[in-house]
Order: sequence, then C-alpha cells, then structure tokens
Amino acid sequence: MSLLHRLLLLVFLALIPAAVIEIDNEVQLRTAREDEVRQTILRFAQLFAAEQERMMLGVRQLLFTIAQTPVVRDGSPADCQEFLERLRLGIPPYLRVRIAGPERITRCTTDPEGAGQPLHGQPEVESALDGAGFAIGSVAAPSTEPLPREAVALPVALPIQEVGGGIVGTAGALIDFGWVTHALASRPLPEGYALTIFDRSGVVLARVPDRPGTVGHRLPTSGYEPLEGLRAPAVMELPGLDRQPRLVGAVPLGEGMDGMLVAVSVERGAVLVPIERAMVRALSVIGVVMLLTLLASWWGADRFLRRPAYALIEAARRWSEGDLSARTGLADGRSEIGMLGRAFDSMAEALQAQAQAQAAANAMAHKAASVLSSTTDGVFEIDRSWRITFMNDRARALIGGRENLTGRRMRDAFADSTNSVFATHFQRAIAGTETVAFEAFYPPRQAWYAVRAFPSEDGLAVFFQDVTDLRRAEAARRHSEARFRAVFELAAVGIERLDRDGRYLDVNATLCAILGYRREELLEMTYADLTDPADLAMEEVLLTHLMAGVIPSYAIEKRCIRRDGQPVWVRVTSSLSPDADLEEAYRISIVEDISERKVIEGELTAAKEEAERANLAKSKFLAASSHDLRQPLQSLFFFSAALADFVPDGKGRDLLRRLDQGLDSMKGLLDSLLDVSRLDSGAITPTLEDFPVAAVIDAIDAAYAPLATGKGLEWRLESCDATVRSDRTLLARLVRNLVDNALRYTQSGMIRLRCKEEGGRLAIEVQDTGIGIPGDHLERIFEEFHQVGNPERDRALGLGLGLAIVRRLSLLLDHPVEVRSVHGRGSAFRVLVPLGEAQPAAAEAPATAPDGRGRFAVLVDDDAVVLLGLRTVLTEWGYTVLAAGSADQAMERLAAQERRPDILIADYRLREGRVGTEVVRRVRERYGAGVPAMILTGETGTDSLRDAAAHGVPVIHKPVTPRQLWSEVERLLGASEGREGRRPKPIKIGKR
Repeated sequence: MSLLHRLLLLVFLALIPAAVIEIDNEVQLRTAREDEVRQTILRFAQLFAAEQERMMLGVRQLLFTIAQTPVVRDGSPADCQEFLERLRLGIPPYLRVRIAGPERITRCTTDPEGAGQPLHGQPEVESALDGAGFAIGSVAAPSTEPLPREAVALPVALPIQEVGGGIVGTAGALIDFGWVTHALASRPLPEGYALTIFDRSGVVLARVPDRPGTVGHRLPTSGYEPLEGLRAPAVMELPGLDRQPRLVGAVPLGEGMDGMLVAVSVERGAVLVPIERAMVRALSVIGVVMLLTLLASWWGADRFLRRPAYALIEAARRWSEGDLSARTGLADGRSEIGMLGRAFDSMAEALQAQAQAQAAANAMAHKAASVLSSTTDGVFEIDRSWRITFMNDRARALIGGRENLTGRRMRDAFADSTNSVFATHFQRAIAGTETVAFEAFYPPRQAWYAVRAFPSEDGLAVFFQDVTDLRRAEAARRHSEARFRAVFELAAVGIERLDRDGRYLDVNATLCAILGYRREELLEMTYADLTDPADLAMEEVLLTHLMAGVIPSYAIEKRCIRRDGQPVWVRVTSSLSPDADLEEAYRISIVEDISERKVIEGELTAAKEEAERANLAKSKFLAASSHDLRQPLQSLFFFSAALADFVPDGKGRDLLRRLDQGLDSMKGLLDSLLDVSRLDSGAITPTLEDFPVAAVIDAIDAAYAPLATGKGLEWRLESCDATVRSDRTLLARLVRNLVDNALRYTQSGMIRLRCKEEGGRLAIEVQDTGIGIPGDHLERIFEEFHQVGNPERDRALGLGLGLAIVRRLSLLLDHPVEVRSVHGRGSAFRVLVPLGEAQPAAAEAPATAPDGRGRFAVLVDDDAVVLLGLRTVLTEWGYTVLAAGSADQAMERLAAQERRPDILIADYRLREGRVGTEVVRRVRERYGAGVPAMILTGETGTDSLRDAAAHGVPVIHKPVTPRQLWSEVERLLGASEGREGRRPKPIKIGKR
C-alpha cells in the first residue's frame, strides 16, 4: 500500500470519531433544547400559578377589609349598596363583590342587577356562615353541557363577624377569569404559547389566546388522564384541543383552589421540528464535509507529501554522495516535510533568531524596570539578607530623601525603624509565603503609609503609598459627623431620617418629646404609623413627587398621633439627601410643633367669622331700616310736588323750598344706607362704557359750585376733556361723595376738582383746605359711621357713610382711591379711572315740562298715603289716573274701563303676600305684553330685583323725586310708542 493510500485511510479513520462526536453533539443539543422548552413551559405555568395565588390573597384581604366596615356589617342594605357603588370605581373590573346576610340573600353588590339574589346551597357561603373562614366555591356543578362564558367565575366568601364575635353574614366575590387576559396584557406569553385554566371537573375556565368554543367546555375524556389527580408541577406531552401533540406544563393551584390547574402549552412541532430539521441539515453537512475532506486529502497528499518526499530522498542521495551544497528546494513549503527542508537550509538563520530573541528579552526587562520607576506607588526590593536590591524614583522621593539606597542594608538605611511595626511586618512576610498588607505611621517622615509586602524565593517586594492626606480627610470626616450628631441631638426642632419606604432610620430627642415615644420605639415604625389618616393622603402625593424628582422638597402641616393618643400639629419640611456610603437616597425632615400656633389661628378664624356675621347683620339692619323710612318719605315728596302749584310767591314758596331741601337731604341719607346694603349684598353690577368724563364733572360742578359759593368757599374746576371707561352712574356717585365730604369739612379756603392723565389712567382729584385727617384715622375713615371732628354726631355733617360707599364703589369698579392729608391743613383724594376711546357726541334733547296729555296711568300701592301722593302728582301732570290698593282691586276697576292702560306703576310688596309683578302679569295678559310698567318699591333686597328682571320690568327705589319719576315714565312711554309705531294699533277693550 502506497504512502498516499495509507494517508487517505488515516484521514478516513480520523474523521469517523469527529463525525460520531458531531452527531452526538447534535442529538444532545436537540435533547437540551427540548428540556429547555419543557423548563420554560413549566416556569411560565408556575409564574402564572403564583400570580393566581397572589390575586386570591389580594381578594381575601379586600373582603376582610370590606367585612370590617361598619356600613357593611351594621348598615342598611341601601347604605351598603351606596358604599359598594362608590367602591366599584376602585376595584378591578373582573371582580364582583356581593354581601349576604344570614338568610343567604344578597343584600348589596357591585353588580346592581344581582341585589336580592338567593345564595342557598352555595358551598362557599355555607362554609363561611359555619365559621370556616375564607372559603372558595366551585365554578360550576359538574355537567355535560358547556358553561356560558359569563358563568365562568370563581366564587369566594368570608364571614362577617359582629363585635361580639357572632357571624352576621358573608362578604363574597365572583372572580371573572377574564382577569387572565388583563394580567397578560402587559406581560404577554411568547408567540405560539397558550395558557389554560381547568377546574377540578375538567371545565376550561380561561384560555389565552382565546379559542372559540373552548372556554366553558370540558376537556376530552381521552388523552388527558395524566392531569387527573396531579399534585405536583409536571411537564408532559398531550394532545391539544385541536388534537395536535403539544408540550404541556401543568401546575396545581394552592390557596384553597384544590383541583384547579394552570397549564401553559406549546405545539410540539412548533418548537422541536425546527430543531430536528437543523440536526438533519447538520448531519448532511458532516457527510459532505467528510467527502470533501477525503478529496482534499488526496490532492494535498500528492501535492504536499509525495512530491516533497521524493525531493527529500533526492537531496539525501546527493548528501550521501558528498554534495553538501545540495538543497531540498522546500524552503517555501508549509508542510512538515517543507519545515524539515527549511530546518536544514536555515540553520544559521535559527541561530540568528535566537540572538534576536535574547535581545528582545532584555528589552522587556528594561521596560518593566521603567514601569516600576514611573508608577505612583513607591517600590523597593530586598533580598533575604535584608539588602536593598531595587528602589524606584517614587520610593526614593517618599522615604529616601531622593537618595538611591540600592545596595544598602535595611538597618543601615533606616536605622530608626529596626524595632518598628514596619520591621515586624517585613519579618513576618519574608518568613512566610503570604502577602502582608498594613498601614502604619513613620515618625521620621511624620507620615502614614499603606504598605503591601510580597514574599518570593529571592526576598521581598514592597509596594507602598503615602496616605497621610487620606488619614487626615478621614479624621476630618469623623469630626464633621460628630459635630453633625451634636447639632442633630441638641436641635430645638425635631429631626428625622427616613428610608425610601418611610421607616425611621434616626430621630433626635426633640422629636421623641414631640411624639411621646422612645427612640427605640420610633426606629421600629414608619411615618405613616404616626400620621393622622385624614392628612396621610395629602403627604403621600407630595412624597411621590419628591421621590420622582418633580420637586426638590416639600413642607406640610399635618397632625400626628402621640403615644398617649392625642393629636399634635406639626410642620414637616422634607427633602432627599444622598447617602454616599450606600449610594442610596434617604429622606431628612425637620419637624416643628405648631400646636400653639394652630390654637391661635383657630381663635383668629373664629373671631374673623364672628366679625363677618356682625357685618352682614349690620347690612341687613340698614336695609330694613331704610325700607321702613322710605314709604312716608315718598309720600312727602309727592305732596310737596303737588303743593308747589298752590303756594304763591313769597314766604310760603321759600318755606316750600326749604322743605324740598330737607327732603333731598333725607333722601341722600337713605340712598347712602341703600348703597351700603346693596354693595354689601352684591346687588349692584357695573355697566362699563366709554364716555367723556366732562359729563360727570360738569354735573357735579353745576350741583356743588353754588353750594361752595354760598358757604363762602372758593370753587376751582380745572377742565377735564378725557374719555374714560367706567360705569357713568357709579363713578358720578363716587366723585359726588368725595366732593360732598370736602364741602362738609371745609369751613374756609377752597375746594378744587381737577383731572390729570397718568399713563393709561385718568386721576380725578378732589382737594380741600378743611380740617384734615389725623394719621391714625387714614384707614378708619372708610369705615361706616366713622367721622373725624364730629363727636356730637351733627347730622349736618352726614352719617359717616360717604367714604364707606366710596371704598365699596372703588372695589366694585376697580378704581383705586388714594388719600393724603395734613391734619389742620386739608386733604386730597384721588380716583384712578382707566382711559377709554373717544365717542362721538350725542345731541341733547331739550328739557320739557311734565305733560301727561291725558294718558291713562294705573297705580297700585297698599300704602294709602303713598298712593294718594302719587295719584295727586300724576293728576297734576295731566294723566288720567286709576288708583288701587291691591291687584284684585286694580283688575276689578280696570274691567269697568274702556281704555287700555298707557302705563302701570306698582309697589312690589302688597298685602296678603302678593307682589307687584303679579299685577304686571295680569294686566299684560289682558291688554297685551306691550303695556309699559315699572316697580316703585322700598325693598332693597335682591329678590325683588330678580323677580322684576324676570318679568322685564324696571325697578325704582323709594324715595324718588318727582322729576326722577317723570324722567323714567317718559322713557318707558317713549320706548313703548316706538314699538307701537311698528305694529298694528290695538283694539280698545270695552267694559266687561
């Protein structure tokens, strides 16, 4: 047999073990993959079984909490149902809670349709009522028929015990197995895997992914016998519901769910067929590789073995013949024969390579010495005779005074360390075989060194570092901690450190005193154990934001429960502080006892509420007093106006004028009372518009210039041409009160009214040279009835309501009022009004004398005197008047008339609880909705205003001057006649 054939045979024999090993590896890989799949299936089943048991434990805790709730244990079914309705929003959708009494009837449930449902014969209910504790029932009784999906729910029950220990009912729940889909939504199974839950009777309770016709059906009777009586987790191969073989990992459930199984399965072919195919492909590749290897071996043997062998034989023949110059010609070959030829041809080159290797070794040694010289550690070596054989530059700098101590003995170089701790450790290291590490102080250098000594056969290698700075930093840190501890313990406020779970890590003595606990007791508690439940939720929100990094710190005032059970108010300021040692964060809080402050705040709040109640009562009193005075004053106005035509010129006319002035003053006082009550009650709503301020200022000038001149004062008015945005009437009222106040308290000198634009506002300023205001009265002058310089309460100086109304109007209009004054020299008030846009001037209508032109007016008032005065005035104005004291009397008298009323004037509050809007409604029902009407009333409350607004009727408050009444009547008639001109003329209604 030739060399080539022998070589091919050897290659074939060598390939056989490799092929066998590869085939064995593929088989083992397939087995390992199958075992891995089985373990994965079983792990998924165990994880889900544990999830099912944790869910059941959570349901048990929930039912226990509900059973302890007084409204469930002792309340009525309605209260219980209301409680569960509120609770339903906080429990998972797959859980239905039901409460039953001892009569086994559902009292209340989170499913309203289940109320009143009987629970007789339910195993879990019977067990719970018998005192068995938490009981789990069956999903359904054994049956050959499939269960509907909505019936696949697991019932559980827990007894409800009264205070004495007796069982008064059960708290139960139905667990819908749809929770499986909810649980796997966030952690889905791998593709191709399926999860199934069976009960003890073989009914499929849940399957994910869902398969139609599966949930509620029983397992097939054949093929699933291994699952019967399964008591431990197992993996087996079973036919699937589609009869395809599947690998099934099954785990029986605990927590009282005996007989129920959780199974995770995957189709066998889906996971093993790819492995088998891969193994076949691998074996095929092995066969092809073996064939190619034999062919390559034949070619390579001829190319690299047979031919080089013949070359070696020829070269050997020539060497035997003495031709030492013969060469094999194989110097470039890569085979063993080529190497043999190259070894002969390059012997000299080998010797040269050996010399080069020696030089490289020397270079490496030099490099190592350089590294030791440049390292940050000091390094020196000593032999076993204690002679220093090497010392790097760092060692010379640290201990040698930069002197090279190489060659000197240790006792000569460091004479003062002969009996030191360094010598002791070095002797112990060189005598043994273990590394010695230590830190020690070297007095000659006044430095600390960290030393590591490595023994060897030649002696000892010593590496050391100067750690003096580290030692000092450590001492400083300990000193800082000691100072912090002193501050911590002696602080006048409570200080606490807590971990992320809220458990106390450390507390000081002040906190112990605040809470009444010993330090050891607090360190076993959490902040939640001591926080009042009413305040806990609010702090938990802040704590969540703090832990998430949303806020850097928070402060909260809350109640804590002391050890004696008493609440104590504290202010807690908390922030996170990193722990450098544990690389975790802890929470540090400052706790202040604020119980005394809370008591003071409570007293202040009570006093404030009492003051507000007194202020409201005062406003109501002013409104009631104003109403009682308005009725007779209104009649005086009407009679005075009617009397004017019968009083000739002379002394009588002068007396009548004085009477009118007195009535105007009284009306002003009552209007002030009305303004205060209406402003306090919020009944006044400003109507903002842009108008020239001269319209207000000129009217005030016309009214008060004669009064100032008559009093001997100089009246100065500076032109005001700006346009402002405000309520025309309320602004006029505010400025009038300021001018009126200046006129009252100025006996000599002047009163000046001027305007000045400042930025985007107009400053209206009222100056006087009156008595001035003392500094301690500047804030009080805006209070009701407060007057400066009027201790006798002279009514000629008013009631002290003018500036109180100014303050209310200022707040209502958002027009700031400023005041400055020098006592004895005068005062200046400024009103800041926003500027508006200029409006085109409107033409003024010429003034006309009252003329009723025979129009028909209906008057309704239960006060005979007011009714008589109003009738007299309107008659004097030329109206035809029908007067009535009630709504019924007015409708009865109107029935005898053939005319349609042109205007209706009614009091709001009539006899027998009737109101004026009723008269308006009845008149309009008879004569049409276009009849003009107004309410003339002494009521100042908001009820009359709202009622009148609902009927579209304006309200005028008594007392009203005849001219004011005439203006409003003419406005209503003008608006009505404008509407009448656009519609057909109404038909007269005759006597009924």
